[in-house]
Amino acid sequence: EQLVKRGEKIIYTGQAEEAIKLLHQAKTQLREIVRNISLNAKVRKDYFTTQMLLVRSYMENGNDQKSRQIMTEIVRQFEDEFPVTTDNYHPKVVDLYKEVFGSLKDQRTAAVTITTNPPGCEVYINGRAMKQKTPFTYKGLYPGALHVQVRKGELQSMVRKSDVAEKTTAKLDIDLE
Repeated sequence: EQLVKRGEKIIYTGQAEEAIKLLHQAKTQLREIVRNISLNAKVRKDYFTTQMLLVRSYMENGNDQKSRQIMTEIVRQFEDEFPVTTDNYHPKVVDLYKEVFGSLKDQRTAAVTITTNPPGCEVYINGRAMKQKTPFTYKGLYPGALHVQVRKGELQSMVRKSDVAEKTTAKLDIDLE
């Protein structure tokens, strides 16, 4: 949190390279949290904000390729979970988000079927809470690595990684008992 705050402050002082260093450190630390524990909303929002600030920093530093690469990660990880408007972000960042979001829309061809014992578990795919409980087939996902966790009451699974190819459906059976 401190790294993100310091990075955000210096973005606007013309020290983009220093901001990139700090925000990259924060991203690395937050990525490990994202991969290894169940997320709460604040950690997830902090990770999103850090990524968006990195995009802005790389833009300020003239590295459009790196900005686009990070924005692609953001869209694949968070989709439209958080608002990206000029109220929150620089207009160039908002434009890039809209462009990347639109260009990746057709790539959402993967799916995962999750069954659990007991049934009726809450599902988190890549840290994002899904609306439907198990058993269910979650469609419209981006191909690649999926990190899945299920919860029911006090029970929760470890984070499971599953690779899913485009236009295929992966299957996960998770026993909480």
